[in-house]
Amino acid sequence: MADRIKWHGDKLNTKLKGEMRRAFDRVGLLVAGDIKNSMLGQRGPAGGRYVSSPGEPPAVQTAYLLGRITHEVVGSEAVRVGTNVEYGKFLELGTQHIAPRPFLLPAVARNRREINAEFRGLIH
Repeated sequence: MADRIKWHGDKLNTKLKGEMRRAFDRVGLLVAGDIKNSMLGQRGPAGGRYVSSPGEPPAVQTAYLLGRITHEVVGSEAVRVGTNVEYGKFLELGTQHIAPRPFLLPAVARNRREINAEFRGLIH
């Protein structure tokens, strides 16, 4: 009877890695999209510059930061969501001169339920 058992571990591993990459990609798109929507939701006075208050996502002034919010799947193990715009970290964390205008971590928190559901779906 043991000679009839076939091990397909390599195929399973390859398939699982592919599914994980796709799940991380979907999560990255979800969070990056949420970040952009939160930044676009900041409204200023008619005809004036858009402004944000401390604790709110940064307001869009030139769309430079907004256009550089992206995600990157790292192997089949993780996803990075963020920006390569240097001042993005100053907005997220604040400095001694400006209060934080967080946009990255709040997006993850807002989407935690959907993120968890994405990965739960892989094991059911």
